[in-house]
Amino acid sequence: MIYTLETIRDILPSWTQNFTRLELEVGVGRGKYLLELSKLYPHVGYIGIEKSIKWLRVADKKLESQKLSNILLLNGYVEPFFSEYAQDEQFEQIHILFSDPWPKRRHWKRRIFQSKLMLELWRTLKPLGGIYLGTDHLDYFKAIEKLFVKDLCEHYDFKLTNSFELVTNFQSKYLKAGRQLYFARAIKKQCYTMP
Repeated sequence: MIYTLETIRDILPSWTQNFTRLELEVGVGRGKYLLELSKLYPHVGYIGIEKSIKWLRVADKKLESQKLSNILLLNGYVEPFFSEYAQDEQFEQIHILFSDPWPKRRHWKRRIFQSKLMLELWRTLKPLGGIYLGTDHLDYFKAIEKLFVKDLCEHYDFKLTNSFELVTNFQSKYLKAGRQLYFARAIKKQCYTMP
């Protein structure tokens, strides 16, 4: 079932109580990565957010056919979800893989990795929780790295990695096309003041 910011209000508190560990994927797309994660770790509750209802319907059909009960799909933008529903230190991990790089300078304000969202990511991650990110766009990756390494170095350990254990739809597509891919993991340090 696909929820919206309005319809999730009643279900979210009781659903999250079913799990001792919660993770979030921002930009679920067709759901390949999230569905594979949920099968590998059925004890983890996954919230998947996607702004495209078209892609979310594909993910929902897969979810229903596999009868997975540890995924909650949400149609909408992540910013209102964070401000209205996400609790402090709620997530063990947040996955943001192959988000739109918005390569033109005039569109950079649309990128998901912005200062305001960085504060929400920090607030909602548990200490030593991780943000898993990947992109095929080098300039975007460098901008993300700058946010973590220069602006938030006291709050995160930013580590480059080759890839993660599972593959997204976009990752498969880009690998077949021979594109260079960039991955990193940002681990929240155990500090007690927000950036």
